Amino acid sequence: MAGLKEPCFKKDDFSFLSADLAEIEKMIQVFDENTPFAVKKAVSYMVDGGKRIRAMFVCLVGRMCGCSRDNYIKIAVAIESLHNATLLHDDVIDDASMRRSKDAVCRLWGNKVSVLSGDYLLSRSLWWMSATGNVDVVKILSKASSVIVSGEILQLSTEGDLVKGCESYFNIITAKTAVLFAAACEAVAVVAGSSSETCKLFKEFGLNTGVAFQIKDDILDYVGGNEIGKIVGKDFTERKITLPVIIAYNEGCEEERYFWKCYFSGGMDTKDDFSKALSYISKYDAIDKSTQIAKVYKNKASCSVVNFAHNAYYRYLIKLVNIITEREC
Repeated sequence: MAGLKEPCFKKDDFSFLSADLAEIEKMIQVFDENTPFAVKKAVSYMVDGGKRIRAMFVCLVGRMCGCSRDNYIKIAVAIESLHNATLLHDDVIDDASMRRSKDAVCRLWGNKVSVLSGDYLLSRSLWWMSATGNVDVVKILSKASSVIVSGEILQLSTEGDLVKGCESYFNIITAKTAVLFAAACEAVAVVAGSSSETCKLFKEFGLNTGVAFQIKDDILDYVGGNEIGKIVGKDFTERKITLPVIIAYNEGCEEERYFWKCYFSGGMDTKDDFSKALSYISKYDAIDKSTQIAKVYKNKASCSVVNFAHNAYYRYLIKLVNIITEREC
């Protein structure tokens, strides 16, 4: 891949955000006095080890827009709480066994604890949104929550559908991933009192960044190493149709398409399936083609904020986009 390549996601170049991230980390785990011990334990376990990528974007955009530290910290906590809530719910839906290279909450303590812990984080997210005192922020993040749920429903309703693969895929990753990036960037610009045009640009920036991020994440399911924080082949095992698969399917011969259709409809399950999938993905350069598409969205994101190139935090914002879309873990 051309340009900046990172062997792994690191925060070393963003040390000036250390105090912000430390406070966010602490505030995510602020519990009500009546919170059940099981929920406290599950939430603390779940949020430990997250990269806080979304929080970093909130902090950077907040600083670029002149947002008060108090408010951009609150929005970052709201975003991270919402994000982790969706992961807790997703793991139940997907019957996941692992999350962030460790046992999933639903595997350790069961589906009920996982769902209720997710619900708790959702409620905390709403609390932190309202704590900004800005109604528009609540509207933006509440709408994002609704879209995320719609994305999950769309994913469930299109399981195994390779015919509508590309259209469904981009609708799903936009709803489930990109919308939260967009909401995070827009919300902090809004609470900073930025112009409507500036808020719109940061929303577009977040949306395109989120799409590029998710495509890269899906690529890593087929080419990542054991250290990447997710199990290689996890999406394939869970029969999630992602961009590398869609490309290999669309360009494949009849026999190869039959394999993809049978597998994603649940019609086969052998130890050789993943190896065969990798061979087809390699045959049609699906990884490189997916990477190029991710770069298109990354470039769109960068173009959205080019007018802020004079800002002291601009280069850090672009560097973060480069890292998360060209990382190898």
